[in-house]
Amino acid sequence: METSQPDAWPPPLVAPPPGPVADAGLVALHRSHHLAMVRVAFLLTRDAGRAEELVQDAFVDLYGRWSRLRDPEAAVASLRQSVLNRARSSLRHLEVVRAHDARVTLRDVVSAESSALDRIRSETVLASLADLPSRGGRSGARAVVFTVVVR
Repeated sequence: METSQPDAWPPPLVAPPPGPVADAGLVALHRSHHLAMVRVAFLLTRDAGRAEELVQDAFVDLYGRWSRLRDPEAAVASLRQSVLNRARSSLRHLEVVRAHDARVTLRDVVSAESSALDRIRSETVLASLADLPSRGGRSGARAVVFTVVVR
């Protein structure tokens, strides 16, 4: 009677590594195409560090998918498409961040009317200070009381 091994439960979350064939193929692909992929990513992102990161992520992703590639010769095209998609995604994310930052800064801008009113208030306070009587014994010194208004 043959005993079968029960399936491991829970199933592993990470697939086993692709193996030595993928290692050799990926090393050769990295040596021959890494710099070109970084250049493509840099042309899109205009950020050398981000371009390097995108290409590295694309290589890691390709390594995980190596066993599912139908044609290892198509690895270059798959890698290039992955780099392009990641660069476009990065650009879309930056646009969202910039749009959000623009909305925040627009809310924080002080209006012209507010600035004019603050200036009038300052001039009024200075004029009132000039009208205060001098303290006895000191020439030119005035008694001043400041009130802090919290908005």
